[in-house]
Amino acid sequence: MMNKTIKKLRNKIWLTLSISFSSLVILMLAIIYLLMSQNTQHMIYQSLNMRLSSEAYFFEDIFFSVFISSEETRNIHASSQYLSTSTLESLVSQALPLIDDHYYHHLLMDDATWAYMVQGAYTIESETHTTDYTQIIFVNVTELMDKLKRLLLILSVIGSASLFVIIIGNFFVANKLVKPTIRAFAKEKEVNAFQKRFIANASHELRTPLTLVKGSYDEVLDNLSKTVISQKKWFNVMDFGIRRMESLTEELLLLSELAHHKSGKIDKNDVVDLCGLVQEVVAVLEMKVVEKGITISTSENLGIMVKQNREKLKQVVLILLDNAIKYVNPKGWIKVEVLSVDKQVNLCVKNSGKGISTVDLPHIFERFYRGNDVSGKSKGHGLGLAIAKETIELLGGEIFAESVVGETTTFGFTLFIE
Repeated sequence: MMNKTIKKLRNKIWLTLSISFSSLVILMLAIIYLLMSQNTQHMIYQSLNMRLSSEAYFFEDIFFSVFISSEETRNIHASSQYLSTSTLESLVSQALPLIDDHYYHHLLMDDATWAYMVQGAYTIESETHTTDYTQIIFVNVTELMDKLKRLLLILSVIGSASLFVIIIGNFFVANKLVKPTIRAFAKEKEVNAFQKRFIANASHELRTPLTLVKGSYDEVLDNLSKTVISQKKWFNVMDFGIRRMESLTEELLLLSELAHHKSGKIDKNDVVDLCGLVQEVVAVLEMKVVEKGITISTSENLGIMVKQNREKLKQVVLILLDNAIKYVNPKGWIKVEVLSVDKQVNLCVKNSGKGISTVDLPHIFERFYRGNDVSGKSKGHGLGLAIAKETIELLGGEIFAESVVGETTTFGFTLFIE
């Protein structure tokens, strides 16, 4: 949906383009017509001049010459089988006022268009005497003028069709030109909505541990006469709240760091043995594995090397393994596989458990999204998988999640070898 500002911008672009292209088309068609008109006029002028310089009579249906004596009787010497005497006299009477006007003129007679040129003081010598005449050359230009009219009609039709195409075409062009602006507005709207959600979610996540800390602190204040040992429970609650806030703060700072790296380049010059990295992370999480009594197996495909940022990769593997330990069923299993296929490396963390519902799975990498597992319990802040996704994308890879409800869940990523 366009807002009013974008619609105004679209309409302004549309109007500007339509006026510009329409003016150009009209100018081109006008030039074509003017050139053809001038060419036609030049042809008529040349034909009249050519016949005006000749002393011969022309008795044709297109051209004929008339000589009018300068005597009072103004005898008309012309013979034409195509024109009646009255028509001829009418033509001459209209042409005579323009004697010595050295350009041709038009007149309409009997549904025909005639071009004519008048020349005075034309002398014809005979054996007995010399007579001065006025010569008029007539040419029937009806066909030429009809062609010019047809050309004007054709150009008008072409112009109208072109204007229609220009207006419709420029509407789509204007829409296409404002698409980046629409996307920018949509992006800005999305960013604003995301920021609001982020602030709301972060506030909510902080409110819970703060409530715990404040409530426990109030309890201690109300019982200052009691010993520290007797109030250990409240200190433990405060410790839990503080650690939770510390964890959330670290994750938020990590997301901020990832956003900063997106605007620049990240160092990917470490040669990393993925299987060795997995073993290293498993050792860090060994205590949790023992506590839950689960079995964890890792890939034996040693020697799969990638040129990447070691710390970022370790962070992602740690998140995926920690997530698997959280949601694996008691006495269950976790399997970590590292495979190299063509020019890509895949790392998968698969665990047994109740899985992720089909409703939650598409949103599992969203910030602060904490989908309920099948048992209805949710764990963590909902930032770990979002951090893993953004980190892998920063490293030029792809992350994925698969789940069979009631059986297994698989998280993994693909890195492309350059």
